[in-house]
Amino acid sequence: MSRETIQAIEVSRIISRPQVRREFDDGDLAKFAQSIREVGVQQPIRVRRDGQQYVIVIGERRWRAGKLAGLSSIPAIIDENDLTDTAILQLQLIENLQRADLSPREKAAAIQQLLSETKVTAAEVASKLGLSAATVTKLLSLNKLPESILASVDAGTISLSAAYELSQVADTARQAELAAQVVKGGLTRDALSGKRKATRFPAIESPSPAPSRVTVQLDDERRMVLSGPGLITLEDFIRWLDDARAKARKSLIQSFTLGTFLKMLRDQAAS
Repeated sequence: MSRETIQAIEVSRIISRPQVRREFDDGDLAKFAQSIREVGVQQPIRVRRDGQQYVIVIGERRWRAGKLAGLSSIPAIIDENDLTDTAILQLQLIENLQRADLSPREKAAAIQQLLSETKVTAAEVASKLGLSAATVTKLLSLNKLPESILASVDAGTISLSAAYELSQVADTARQAELAAQVVKGGLTRDALSGKRKATRFPAIESPSPAPSRVTVQLDDERRMVLSGPGLITLEDFIRWLDDARAKARKSLIQSFTLGTFLKMLRDQAAS
């Protein structure tokens, strides 16, 4: 059975240990502090005893704003239960996720920590947090992304779904290139998925065509044979004939015999 009491506690006796929330916007805290000066703290924070001090379980932002507002004490729920660090983490995570006041990367880091410390599955975490399994999977994918992409996710220029697709790209240079296209608005999530799959499973190149052999029958008695790689189209055939004719005319000017001309071609090919 839960055991808890509510009382005003001196802010100086309250301490903070690593919480789910890692960043606090100074401007938002200042506005919150002004609201507290005007109407007071509307919801008590939650703490647990630690000797003569109290450790914040939930409500660090309220505590910080209260100190900024000049409060000497703050209303707090004192949880008398023996809370483990994992239980505290879960309470913090659930509260913050329900309020949607964590950045995507903070959610991702907290969920990963919860998975590591409780040994539960992602599906079980999703159930506890009231999220879909797909959302938890996408959040966890953020833990594999570099700072440059995470900053864009926090700024809202890269969606969670697009971030998940980017996390599946192993090549960092390609990943950065695709991320830049997403930020510029030139690449949708679906298009990104297609490009990512194409990168992972590149198209198989057609094998080089085997050397071709063409026999040109000029009449009943005369014929020419051309063979070699790259002889595929009629344009290739004409180009080959033009090349042979150009070399033959040059040899003719030099008064080469046909035998000398053919030997010269063989020697050039062998060199």
